[in-house]
Amino acid sequence: MLCRKVVPEGFRLTGQKTILTREQREEVLRRLATGETQASIAKDFNVTRAAISLLKQRTANPERFAEKYGLKKRLTAEEITTFKQTLDQTLPKDHGLDFVGHALPKFWTMERGYALADKLFGKEPSLRIMKECMGDRLTRRPDGPLAPPDPPGPRDIRRLPPELAADKSFVKYYMSPIALQIEQREYELALEHYHQQLAKQQQRAAANTADDTLPPDMDDEDWDDDWATQPIKTSQPGLLSQPPLPGQRIGKHAKSKGSPFTKPKRRKKR
Repeated sequence: MLCRKVVPEGFRLTGQKTILTREQREEVLRRLATGETQASIAKDFNVTRAAISLLKQRTANPERFAEKYGLKKRLTAEEITTFKQTLDQTLPKDHGLDFVGHALPKFWTMERGYALADKLFGKEPSLRIMKECMGDRLTRRPDGPLAPPDPPGPRDIRRLPPELAADKSFVKYYMSPIALQIEQREYELALEHYHQQLAKQQQRAAANTADDTLPPDMDDEDWDDDWATQPIKTSQPGLLSQPPLPGQRIGKHAKSKGSPFTKPKRRKKR
């Protein structure tokens, strides 16, 4: 048996309907005030005793259930329009949201979009609304130019801030050989990371342009389906170099006897 719930006025939960009308809720509260038991009231209105108890608690303390049953993810049409206009006309730094996430300050991300909706409307929109409002901002942006790190320069006290230059212990460490070795090691690590990122960027660029290129020494007029049906070369053992023929046995069944369409043997009954 399904438990019927009393939904407060102004709210409607998915898949549920209001069981008691406004007049019935007022009658329930009046009978509760006279001292009548919840079980007898629930029996007269054909609802559960838990529904009567929930109605009593919501009436006594509505703030307790406001956030629990509020429609926090639903935006009105006017709020959606305002949200889209704000994304088009402003930047994250205009709302103090450029520190949210690790993206560049001028880019809107999903995390910053949620923060903006919470700041404007005090709501957390659903994922469908966020994707609709963000639009093309969620697509991957092209890689920016990479710059190699600067090599460590000569040690000079005049490059230090005044408060550090006045500290004799820090100046002694700054001019020591160990500090120079640490800085040189940091430069080597940064240079290695730069080369790794540069190689990944070149691989992504090659993968993006591979789909738009034709086979070598072939133009659009010379394009033929024969090139697309050539055997596939694989470096891993055990993989097929070309698609199998109909009825061909592959893998561990390649050396088995009989036709691939041979009927299985019947087992003897015990």
